[in-house]
Amino acid sequence: MKGLLVLMILVVFGCQDMGSSFTDVSATVHNSQLVIRNYSSSSVYYAIFERQSLAYINWGPVTCANNTIEPLHAVKLQITDSSYLPSNEAVVFWWHQGKKYAGTDVNGPDEIPFIVVKIR
Repeated sequence: MKGLLVLMILVVFGCQDMGSSFTDVSATVHNSQLVIRNYSSSSVYYAIFERQSLAYINWGPVTCANNTIEPLHAVKLQITDSSYLPSNEAVVFWWHQGKKYAGTDVNGPDEIPFIVVKIR
């Protein structure tokens, strides 16, 4: 009986929509390129960092033309032998445009999911 109850709880919570935004973007390596695809119906913005460097940097998300992926499009970034060393992992942060930062004309993010990509 307890097993059935646990199974029912897993099914109920497993079927809930946890938000589709985490499937809006993919990041993969293909032909020596880091490919970031936007599957959503609105622009997404991104920032990429080498995984270990995140312990030492303080960054903030900004929405501008230089880091935009239009709906249903992709960006391809060339990977070199020294890209994303020493970890060989890229962390791709991405977001949809949110509200403006207080007192500025700069839009911030709505939320900031991320994808860790093994480069080699």
